Amino acid sequence: MSKEELSAMDQELAELKNESQSLQQECDKISNELSAVLATPETEEAENLVKALTENVSKKQVKLDTLRSDGQCATHADKERINAKFNSAMKLWRQRKRMATDILDQILESYPKPKRALFGDIGLETDEDCSVDIKSFS
Repeated sequence: MSKEELSAMDQELAELKNESQSLQQECDKISNELSAVLATPETEEAENLVKALTENVSKKQVKLDTLRSDGQCATHADKERINAKFNSAMKLWRQRKRMATDILDQILESYPKPKRALFGDIGLETDEDCSVDIKSFS
C-alpha cells in the first residue's frame, strides 16, 4: 500500500469515528427520551390518578366544610382553660423535679458511689434518660 492509500484510509477512519460518536450521542439522546416517556403514566393511569385525587380533595373539602359550620370548635375560653391546665401541669412537673433533685443531692452527700450508680441502684430514670426535655414543652 502506498502512503496516499494509507492517508486516505486514515482520513476515512477518522470520518467513521466522528460519525460513530455522533450516532452514539444521538442514540443516548433517544434513549433518555424513551426513559422519560416510559416514566410518565399512560393516559388511562393518569385519568385514574386524577379521578382518585379529585375524590380525595372533595372528601377533604366536605370534612373541612363540616368542621367550619359545625360550631364545635374550641372556643377562646376553652383554649384558655386548656392552656392554664397545661401551664399548671408544667409548673408541678418543675416543682417535683426540683424536689427530687434536692432529695437526691442530699442522699449523694453520704453515698459512696457516683450519681449514675445511685440512680441505677434505686431504678430511677431521669428526663434525660427518657429523651425528654422540659424546655421543649414550653
